Amino acid sequence: MTEKRGRMPESHGTARMRLAAIPVAVLLAAAGLVCNNISDEDLPPANHVWMQASTFRPETLTVNPGTVVTWTNAADVNHTATSGVSGVPDSIWDSGAVLPGDSFVRRFRTSGTYPYYCQFHVGMGMKGCVVVRRTGEYNTDSLDTFVVQWLPNADSNLIRFRVSAPTTGWVSIGFNAMPRMEGSNIIIGYVVNDTAYIQDNYGSGGWTHEPDTLAGGADNISGKSGSEADGRTEIQFTIPLNSGDARDYTLELDRMYSIILAYGPDGSDDFTSLHEKYEMASIRI
Repeated sequence: MTEKRGRMPESHGTARMRLAAIPVAVLLAAAGLVCNNISDEDLPPANHVWMQASTFRPETLTVNPGTVVTWTNAADVNHTATSGVSGVPDSIWDSGAVLPGDSFVRRFRTSGTYPYYCQFHVGMGMKGCVVVRRTGEYNTDSLDTFVVQWLPNADSNLIRFRVSAPTTGWVSIGFNAMPRMEGSNIIIGYVVNDTAYIQDNYGSGGWTHEPDTLAGGADNISGKSGSEADGRTEIQFTIPLNSGDARDYTLELDRMYSIILAYGPDGSDDFTSLHEKYEMASIRI
């Protein structure tokens, strides 16, 4: 992987892109924007990230493998783009100080999720993430003992999920789960003899749920399948991004959502057994 920064001397035998000669005002003007008048709806050109006062815009950038990502400092203070989480570097890359108007570039060749932060402003929550995946490739997030994968298709208004946990019983995922399951769209399922039984539920209370079909809604799940192997159960299903069902939760692409993950004890092949473990998390659809 390569990375390059404006106002850096060319090292022997290595060509570096000198983007410092391109003022940030020119880059903003090319996008039809003014540096001092950037609204929350405005986004940088494709594969660009703006370093603003205490934020990266966009905070999450999704690209294909092989893409060169450009960070341009659109603020009047120095910033960095340093790979890692919560101020702890992981040594994948570090831009060093990027001066106002300068740029830093890096090519991402390998699929994966790459979090980063600004060393100077991490305490102000200045962090970002580059997600690298091929078209048609699942997003993957390992959350403790759970694994969640999702593949959205905006053209068809559908999103495909794979959810697995270390149990031979049921597994579930709920959307809009804050702080408990009440009001959440809950998908729960188990597998018996290679047949998946998956149900569309609604959080009817803090720790209770019921099938949508019993509450005036509909079961909007399609493509139900699953597997059980090596003490682990995985359910797979497709749901609409927007089903129009009041018992479901509307999902939009490129937004963060709170989720609740849970699984039942081994052998709990039903929709009613109490959970053995649950976890709250967030994912970007």
